[in-house]
Amino acid sequence: MIACLLAAIVVLALFDLIPNSAKVVSPPSTTSTIPSSTTVSVTTPPKTPYPEKDLSIFPEFLSHSEVVSLLDLARSAGVQIISTDANWSYLEQYQGQFQWQNLDELVSLASAAGMQVKFQIIGFPDWARDQGEPQESAEPWLLPASTSELFRWSRFVATLAARYSTKISYYEIWNEPNIESFAQPFPDPAIYAKLLEASYMAIRSVNQSSQVMFAGLSRNDIGYLTSTYKYIDQEFPATAASDHHFFNILGVHPYCSNRSPEVNSAQYDYQDSFGTMNENFLGMVQMHDVMAANGEGSKLEYISEFGYTTEGNQEFPSVSEQTRALYLTQSFEVARQLSYVVALSWYAYEPTPYVDSGWSIVTSNGSGWATTPTFESLAAFH
Repeated sequence: MIACLLAAIVVLALFDLIPNSAKVVSPPSTTSTIPSSTTVSVTTPPKTPYPEKDLSIFPEFLSHSEVVSLLDLARSAGVQIISTDANWSYLEQYQGQFQWQNLDELVSLASAAGMQVKFQIIGFPDWARDQGEPQESAEPWLLPASTSELFRWSRFVATLAARYSTKISYYEIWNEPNIESFAQPFPDPAIYAKLLEASYMAIRSVNQSSQVMFAGLSRNDIGYLTSTYKYIDQEFPATAASDHHFFNILGVHPYCSNRSPEVNSAQYDYQDSFGTMNENFLGMVQMHDVMAANGEGSKLEYISEFGYTTEGNQEFPSVSEQTRALYLTQSFEVARQLSYVVALSWYAYEPTPYVDSGWSIVTSNGSGWATTPTFESLAAFH
């Protein structure tokens, strides 16, 4: 996303999958405590330290002072993790010419503020493609697929991991590879399986304790995750089990349109391109079930993207600011009932060229950042 071992070895192996910050949590159950009714009751959730709060910052579009002020705001809201892109197409647009400055500064500032950092590794530059591969039109979302392309990718990932070493808590491999927007020329679990293996082995060659994340899929694509497990087992039969199917934590993007995260309706559970798709927030329970069915029920999930927009479109109808603020609290409350959900990254923090203004929860007022009720809900959640 496994052959049986002696009980003592199982305990040690599974424990090693969990990041140090998560090891105080009771062993997660593979069975959800969430009721299967249409609306979830979350009036008295158990008090747990999870999910941790995550916000994304994209320093390449910001001044130094803007990054500093965003980090200060995040820290004031109790945010524990800062996510950002490690985009190879940007970092090494021309072979051998790296642009590390923005990423270096963000990592340094976040670490100094006591926050963890998560990288989402994306992007495949034109120069790294095999001769004859499409140029420009698909850049940077054409996944490396050939042996030579995967070798170049692995070399970059190892360089990245060596540069930042233990400063990075999580490495998420790609973004939403189950949809064409981010997987050119078309989504293919077999291609992603090879990308995941190459990334995991490159990162672990540098740091054995690094936490590698399966990319958050667009919505809860149970079929895509199941297919990726199958292809990993087929392609890497000697190492798939011993290397935990090449990921330690499952990223999820459990978007549910403009519906409350408390809604859990069979109406939004259907068959899609790769099999079962669940467009309920709680469809991530089924994602965890896939890991459990593959002998990896102790793995954690990381909600690496989730949110609502106040300026909607056909795919994502809008909600009011007051409703969005309520839904933020509900999403954390619901996620808190699932012991295996380690973090929730609210999409989105600041406006950027990547982010329509309706998604962001702070706005620029010319001299700093103005917060929204949704940001205040994030700050108030404990």
